[in-house]
Amino acid sequence: MEVRRRRSVIRILILQHLEQGHPWYLRGLMDAAGCSTRTVRLDRGETLPPPTDFDALVVMGGVMQVWEEDAWPWLADEKRYIRDWVMVDRPYLGICLGHQLLAAACGGTVGPAAQPEIGVLAVETLATSHPAFAPATAAERLQWHLAEVTVPPPGFSVLARSGRCAVQALGRGERVLSVQYHVEADLGTLPAWFTLEGVRRALVDELGADAPAAFQRHAEAAMPVLNAHARQLFGAWLAAARG
Repeated sequence: MEVRRRRSVIRILILQHLEQGHPWYLRGLMDAAGCSTRTVRLDRGETLPPPTDFDALVVMGGVMQVWEEDAWPWLADEKRYIRDWVMVDRPYLGICLGHQLLAAACGGTVGPAAQPEIGVLAVETLATSHPAFAPATAAERLQWHLAEVTVPPPGFSVLARSGRCAVQALGRGERVLSVQYHVEADLGTLPAWFTLEGVRRALVDELGADAPAAFQRHAEAAMPVLNAHARQLFGAWLAAARG
């Protein structure tokens, strides 16, 4: 059992899966809160460090799927690392792929999305008393995912849902938290994602020629609300992480 002690400086380990998948808006929040951070690029073959060197774990998104271990062999090690981390109730924040990895690592099920979500779309809060969400009951969130959590892991609560995705957020207490949507997004996120090979073309094929520009316009209009939620969610999680 981990002995909790309140820290003024939280040492955060960030697991990143591609160049354009860094913490974006959350980076500024980490810096403003005085957090110490280290990023490990698993897609570059960087080694997972000893968990005891850090106080909290943030796992970002990516283009790979949780079951694609043949293509991305390090996914198996990452899932074991996440499972071992949260088994002792260490602070964890997962975003998109990081949300799905948490579910898969802890006994839930992840599969292809029945209805993929791409865009700024409505999400309903189920845990209206949770400090990361209260008092909102519904709001727009930035989505881009082709897979989803279909069965939550044992011991976890579903904190949010949408019309297309039943598990938009997971929590176990206030220290272990994950969201399917991209809470990290800022104004530079979508333009960077559109540079990924095949991403813009796939978006156009799926939603039409105007889809990238329309997505960007909608994201820019919604960004004040998106970033306000990011501040609330990250602030609540960090407060819980500090103990």
